[in-house]
Amino acid sequence: MLDSFVSAKVKWVKRGCNKLADSLCNWALSKCCNLSFEIDYPSDIHN
Repeated sequence: MLDSFVSAKVKWVKRGCNKLADSLCNWALSKCCNLSFEIDYPSDIHN
């Protein structure tokens, strides 16, 4: 996936420090998701 970006920076953080990313990953894993979203994050976790 990182190959599609001109540049990228990856930083390891504890799960509790990035609850939105953790929620997004858990949602994607539970749905066997391999789709691209046209919004910053799925509306399921928008609120």
